[in-house]
Amino acid sequence: EVACRYDWHQTSSLVVITVYAKTSIPDLTEIHANRTQLDIQITFQKDKEFRKKVELWGVIDVDKSFVSLFPTKVEITLKKSDEVTWARLELTASTPHITEEVEPEPTPQESGGEDSDDNLSWSEDEEPE
Repeated sequence: EVACRYDWHQTSSLVVITVYAKTSIPDLTEIHANRTQLDIQITFQKDKEFRKKVELWGVIDVDKSFVSLFPTKVEITLKKSDEVTWARLELTASTPHITEEVEPEPTPQESGGEDSDDNLSWSEDEEPE
């Protein structure tokens, strides 16, 4: 497996992913997509491959999306279904999942004066050991 650098940018209607892949073999390169997922497989000499599966942050129009192959890169242009700004490319980050979540204490305006048994919280003086 080969590691390739990639980046992305967006306009109001498009998301463009660029995979920097010198000497790829266009006839053996495959890009598959559905409305929420992208599967990239770029093949190089000597059976080397770059593979990446992406759960997209937004929804795309597959029929209006396309791929352009260049000598030094593969450019994947995705047509957004809705013209909204994507917060990021992937729905889930590629970093390890954090199992413990700590919610900040609500400010007096947010709490609304209601007590709830659903959240456990403590002040700095009462932190658990």
